[in-house]
Amino acid sequence: MPSTRVLNVPSWTAAQAAQWGCDEAGSPTLHRRDAGRAVYAQQVSLELPPAWRNGYFGRGTAAEVIEFKARHGLPDTALVGAEV
Repeated sequence: MPSTRVLNVPSWTAAQAAQWGCDEAGSPTLHRRDAGRAVYAQQVSLELPPAWRNGYFGRGTAAEVIEFKARHGLPDTALVGAEV
């Protein structure tokens, strides 16, 4: 996501972001290089540092997703679906 672009998002808790992802976004499958509110919700729900919460699914977010999935016995890919 270009640095000049501003993402207008709510101040969610991790639980609220996860719930929004399921209810409002329809549990989309997110991939590297995706961008937008669903990616931001994913970043918040994974409790990434605020500086990383930019709505862009880049390398840092992918690494955190893989680590999260490994801790929970899920396949170690950067894909994010409803199970995450």
